[in-house]
Amino acid sequence: MLPSIRFVRTENQPPRSLQDPLNACVAPPIWDKAAKHFTEPELAAIVLWIATSNFFNRINVTTRQQAPQNWG
Repeated sequence: MLPSIRFVRTENQPPRSLQDPLNACVAPPIWDKAAKHFTEPELAAIVLWIATSNFFNRINVTTRQQAPQNWG
């Protein structure tokens, strides 16, 4: 039987994606700064690209795959 994982946050501790995945988000000041430079579809594409990269990194770590050393 695997041990259960409990996420405990104190009042002074900011939410972190590894501690509390449901509260993981871009902080409003950072999003506002990005919104000054990118349109809404561009911001959506950036978030999707980050999520896709994160997904493949997690799959590669799980299956112990290494990224190619020569991309050319």
